[in-house]
Amino acid sequence: MLLLFSPVAAGLSPQTAEAWAGLTYAQSLLDEHACSRAPGACTVNTSDTFTGSGALGYPNVPVGTKRPVACASCGHGSHMLPYLVGLYGARSVIEVGVCTGASVVSVLKTHGDSIDSYTAVDPWGERRCNPGCGCSSQMRTIAGRFPVLKLLQEYSVPGARRIPDGSADLALICVVQVVIRRPASASSSSWRPLASADL
Repeated sequence: MLLLFSPVAAGLSPQTAEAWAGLTYAQSLLDEHACSRAPGACTVNTSDTFTGSGALGYPNVPVGTKRPVACASCGHGSHMLPYLVGLYGARSVIEVGVCTGASVVSVLKTHGDSIDSYTAVDPWGERRCNPGCGCSSQMRTIAGRFPVLKLLQEYSVPGARRIPDGSADLALICVVQVVIRRPASASSSSWRPLASADL
């Protein structure tokens, strides 16, 4: 089922602090995103030392920098998806496997004025949110503020059937699975026809 909401703060840019006022859960995700952006704040994969000059989404980190976990959460998708949206100039974004919504709020905060639609797909079937993926009520509140955000409370393959072919510039199929620009795994092959064109 595709859930649509009208804006609460009409006319406010999602890239401004005012747009996030009163969205306590979303603000906590943005705070964690800011924390984990600091050099040395979070680990990438399982290593505790950078082996190169940083990692995608973690720029300007000197080689050998130790990364003690200083943040409550280190959502790497909340770094990668905004990076990819900016890199490819994506205007229609689909994220499958949204869970807590960290990537959603990061994209809206950094690119909300330049994207036309953001479809967030997740079954949100667990009972708890953060940890856990039972964040549907929190996500509905965020979607109510930002009309560009459409929520699809569905599993991946059935969800793909609910979105028109050729409607996406960029799809992130669960950050632990695969990123596709022209939406390929059982889950991601369902999304391939939705890509509008190669970027």
